[in-house]
Amino acid sequence: MSAREFLLIVAAASVFALGDAHAQADPKPKHGGVMSRGDQDIYAELVAKGESVVLYVEAEDKALGGTLRRLARRAPEQQVALAPAGENTLAGGALTLARGDQLRAHVRFASGREQTFAFTWWQ
Repeated sequence: MSAREFLLIVAAASVFALGDAHAQADPKPKHGGVMSRGDQDIYAELVAKGESVVLYVEAEDKALGGTLRRLARRAPEQQVALAPAGENTLAGGALTLARGDQLRAHVRFASGREQTFAFTWWQ
């Protein structure tokens, strides 16, 4: 194998590797919120609507419910229940978010699986 052939093979392999990495990039927010990645290919988007919050979950399994907890840093720790509000959508109320808040969402799925998502509110 010549040096030129070797370089062409290396260049082609690099293009395929970059294409695969790009295909697995984290999704962008679809509802104007902030994103968090769970295990494997499970994502969640947290959206604040007035004093209520909505969590959109991208997973093959059905999200049944959960909790959203604001960690005590600038404001007192607070936790709200998340209830089903549509297809893989959970909603909760009475939580006002401020820029820089750290949040943890704990979601239960129909399969019995549980997943935690970490968010930093930047809006």
